[in-house]
Amino acid sequence: MMAKEKVLKARGEEVPPDEAKKRFWEKQGQRVIDALRKKGYEAEYFYTAEEVAKRILKIASSAKEVGVGGSVTMRELKVMDVLREQGKNVHDHWIKPPPDDPANMRVRMAHLVCDLFLTSTNAITLKGELVNIDGGGNRTNAMTFGPKKVVVVAGVNKIVRDIDEGIRRIHEVAAPLRALQSGFPTLCGETGFCSPHKPGLHICCITSILERKPLSTDISIYLVGEVLGF
Repeated sequence: MMAKEKVLKARGEEVPPDEAKKRFWEKQGQRVIDALRKKGYEAEYFYTAEEVAKRILKIASSAKEVGVGGSVTMRELKVMDVLREQGKNVHDHWIKPPPDDPANMRVRMAHLVCDLFLTSTNAITLKGELVNIDGGGNRTNAMTFGPKKVVVVAGVNKIVRDIDEGIRRIHEVAAPLRALQSGFPTLCGETGFCSPHKPGLHICCITSILERKPLSTDISIYLVGEVLGF
């Protein structure tokens, strides 16, 4: 038997590309979930955004005050409108007065004392570390201390090898995309490239790394087998 024929015979059954992606992300995701659980988090893998949205709504059933961090992922899950219809007081600074209005700051402060805080993470490592960079700090602060319950949702596109790769991903991908999406007049939004040492407006001001679950905060981390957010 020729070498090529031996290789072909040794191959397993082929699967469609979408199924291959699903299996690949599940393997990557389960490795991250295992690491998160070892670090004290309640963590779970979901195949679809619809599944995790249902879990969030279930968790939110007893909450009256719900804070939402600056997260494209959370907007893509489309849970905020449902929560408002249920009579929840949703503190969302993206739809409240502009940042220079004092009312906007009050919304951000409410994130720290709400019943439930919903957000994503900019990057999550294979070792179960959460890497985030913020402009104002309301999101990174509320993730670690204050709310009665925190739920972090991340698409598989947020998985990185280590902290350095996570920070690089934020500077090179997440921050420029966020600047473009929000209309912030930053250099990264204008050029598509990080320019940390040049003067002007910057949205990368605060770096937060959760090496393991904070002692005083009830956090659940849900990884989704889809591309979500930036």
